[in-house]
Amino acid sequence: MTRSDEALAHLLGAFAGRPVALQRPPDLAPGAPAVLRRDALLLAPPPPGMDADAWAHAAVLHAAAHLRHSPPGRPVGRRKTMSLALASTIEDARVERLAGRRYPGLLRALRAAGPPPPDAAASLADRLAQLHAVLRDPSLPATDFWLAKARRLFEDIAAGPGVADAAAFDPLVTALVRDLGQMRQRMNIHGEAPASPYGDDHSYLWNYGRAAEDEALELRTAAPPPADAGGPPPPADAPAAGDWTRLPAETFDYPEWHARIGQLRRDWCTVFEHRLPPLPAGVPVRERRAGRGRLDRSRRLRNQWEGEDFDLDAAIEQRLDLRLGCTPARGAHVSPGRSREAAAILLLIDLSASVADAAGNGLRVLDLVAEAAAALVAAATAAGERVAVHGFCSDGRSRVDYLELAAFGTTDAAAVADRVRSAGARHSTRLGAALRHAASRLREETAPRRHIVVLGDAQPSDIDVFDDLHLPEDAAVAVRCARRDRLGVACLAFAVDGDDRIPVGIFGRGATVTADDPATLSFALARLRRKLAFG
Repeated sequence: MTRSDEALAHLLGAFAGRPVALQRPPDLAPGAPAVLRRDALLLAPPPPGMDADAWAHAAVLHAAAHLRHSPPGRPVGRRKTMSLALASTIEDARVERLAGRRYPGLLRALRAAGPPPPDAAASLADRLAQLHAVLRDPSLPATDFWLAKARRLFEDIAAGPGVADAAAFDPLVTALVRDLGQMRQRMNIHGEAPASPYGDDHSYLWNYGRAAEDEALELRTAAPPPADAGGPPPPADAPAAGDWTRLPAETFDYPEWHARIGQLRRDWCTVFEHRLPPLPAGVPVRERRAGRGRLDRSRRLRNQWEGEDFDLDAAIEQRLDLRLGCTPARGAHVSPGRSREAAAILLLIDLSASVADAAGNGLRVLDLVAEAAAALVAAATAAGERVAVHGFCSDGRSRVDYLELAAFGTTDAAAVADRVRSAGARHSTRLGAALRHAASRLREETAPRRHIVVLGDAQPSDIDVFDDLHLPEDAAVAVRCARRDRLGVACLAFAVDGDDRIPVGIFGRGATVTADDPATLSFALARLRRKLAFG
């Protein structure tokens, strides 16, 4: 260790409040992020063109701020990669603000260690660098709406729970991630550089757990399947990813509710409806309806005064009432009940970019949605119900794309799953407009019971909306309008980060079923079928 490294080690231990080793591993490339552990800081050579002493000084001060103020090894939980990058950047700014309060010269040393943040955000790394700078230094200008919102929320939390509470900033991460999704901001799949040139790799902050490490290793080592791998090929008429929005379309205009002004804005959204060729006919309708003329005894009415059989339990209760000198309140017979009324079910699938997120076990949310759609089609067909499968995504209020994947009367569950997977994921989720169009299509059906079932994360967003409550409130109004017309509306929500508050607020707790991962999907489908049967 050189004399300068010895001085840096003393500085690190003094600021951290405990002895911490400073090491220079030879395998770290110049400019690589430092690796911070509880008892050591692994420091790489400085990036080319930077002052080596100033850079190392800043890296040590930054690491010391984490050691003193950051809770180590917080569970990653359900946080996605972008959420982790944002949370780590906000934590960098938080601990530097805290350390700067006690040692004002620390912030000057950090600012002098690297170039100023970029003026334009060409990538997520640029956005994170801007975010880190404006949160750390309140004197810097916030150059766009997103940065201004981040600073405002950060300062509100700092003034409330306090900048010393790391967990208090988690809602800020959720809000900013949602905005980045609306702005179509994507991460570099090979990883993003730290928000500051002297930053560490944030491994000190997070505990990924054994399962996450195994899954990551599996994803890195898995080879793509060979071209002649087994399994059925996709249907010839399935849309290639990205193609279906360019199919011929019919347009429809729909209103949208603006809660802040309390007004329904007429003809505010334009829906482009695309249709795929009909699926091949499955089991003939005549065969599926065979035996409909026979008396359906699947539902038996108990406690009747007359009937074709005795209800033994009710007969015992009736005899006890008579012995006690009471008039029996219920009958002791069982009679056959009427079969459940026929139903028409429209499955409305969210095809926005969010369904491309990983759902565990190497599956995407879209794969779970396809599996759920196939299971619901099979169950509806077995019950003699008519079912259709539609999907949607949006690119602003003037472009809500709506796709008829399978028309009413479809019975081929496997073909439905193939079409859903082939449709791909893109753009945003203007749920209210899609619900209004789905309701208009469902009104064409004459079945006594009619239901819309939304499949997806049910988290409305779009690129031209910056109020987090606007689209959920509009979707809730669309649901109420459909229910006034005696259309049932339910949701099978694949919860993002385990958060089902938005779909529950839109559909109601009694009409929302949540599936968090592949293991819970079958239970969620069973609960949903019960809600449709008795709702």
